[in-house]
Amino acid sequence: MRRAAKYAARERISHVHCHDPLIGYYYHFFSKIYNSTKYWGYTIHSFGRFVKNYVGIHLQKDDLLPLQKMEMKAKTYAQWIISPTASGMYQMAKEMNIDSVPEKCHVVPHAVNVVLESRESARSRLGLSEDDVLLLAVGRLDPMKRFSLLVEAVSLIPAEKRPRIIVLGEGSEKDKLLALAKERGVHNNFEIRVTDTIGTYLSAADMYISVSSTESFGLANCEAVLAGIPSICTNVGAVPELLQDAVIFVDDDKYMIADRIQQLLASDKQRTKLREQTKIISKKWPGAEEIAKKLEDIYLCCNADQENRWQD
Repeated sequence: MRRAAKYAARERISHVHCHDPLIGYYYHFFSKIYNSTKYWGYTIHSFGRFVKNYVGIHLQKDDLLPLQKMEMKAKTYAQWIISPTASGMYQMAKEMNIDSVPEKCHVVPHAVNVVLESRESARSRLGLSEDDVLLLAVGRLDPMKRFSLLVEAVSLIPAEKRPRIIVLGEGSEKDKLLALAKERGVHNNFEIRVTDTIGTYLSAADMYISVSSTESFGLANCEAVLAGIPSICTNVGAVPELLQDAVIFVDDDKYMIADRIQQLLASDKQRTKLREQTKIISKKWPGAEEIAKKLEDIYLCCNADQENRWQD
């Protein structure tokens, strides 16, 4: 953040938007040194407070507490704080012991957009036959996304009824997941791929699933709903607020997940109903222009016409 503060000072940048409160804390520190703008804020890229223990990420108390203090100071110093969901904002206030959400806090969702193509074209490009039943999952291959839970759940489905699972993502858990799939006997149905054209996979998919342990927004979930795909998601974080009744919610229980996958595969009526709900829910989401205008209004509320630097 030293370079960011120095650049902001040199180029006379009026506002700086930081990725998270810790980056914001350090920008604040260096902005005083380089006399760069004091109009800065950040987005909460977590459900609730940013600094805490997560599945697969556990900090000792001596490491956790100093970082949480930095987060508290960033909350105080920032000119604006943005959360992509209302539930995430209220959860942040709860976890940080804030009595009420400050006025400088705003809810601004992420833009959701996906380029789709015909099912036939997509399946041809991906090497799928019309008989393949594709269950799609998307996310970083790390413990928080819990793809191992998906493998365990799929292993409970009788072999003749198992869908073909493609997970799109990269990360440290790839080898572990492939080994688990082989150990559970589902390796012939389980595949990990990387892509820059998620729309092709969404166009080809019969179902989508997320078994994540937390979601501050869940962009991949929203993209699946926008694409009209019957979906199953764990009831975590901001997912219920965003997706409402457009998906089937499950607990982090492999037996329940396996059961819901089978039910959805077997029920044309349920899949049709979900497709109808995806259209209703996704129409409520703001577009990119509306989101950009809201962000601009937040920045302008800081009144950049006044002196925005620390000193003359």
